[in-house]
Amino acid sequence: MTDQWDAIKRRRGSLKQAILDKEPFQKAAEEWGAETAADAQARAVVDTGEFRDGIGFRVTEDQVSIIGAAPHSRIVEEGSSTHEAQPAIRPAVERNRRKLGELVRKHYKERLKR
Repeated sequence: MTDQWDAIKRRRGSLKQAILDKEPFQKAAEEWGAETAADAQARAVVDTGEFRDGIGFRVTEDQVSIIGAAPHSRIVEEGSSTHEAQPAIRPAVERNRRKLGELVRKHYKERLKR
């Protein structure tokens, strides 16, 4: 019985450590950000290429963002009174939303195996 209890305590300690470890989220966010930005770039309308080439991603400690760096990114994405919306970023995020959770789970499971 003591061996089982010790195993449970070790597992609990591993879980605590994994939860506090930000590395699995960072890996998942980097992977998801690269894939989602590439998806958005592939579907972006191209006039000069500035909008498409300005699509990228940013990862912080607890967040991943897909960004459009071109000055007119917002107008292309959302439209204006004179320009019809031609979104690429928002649809890419929607298409890949579930995958982020899957990647986070995958990387935390890998972390627990160490």
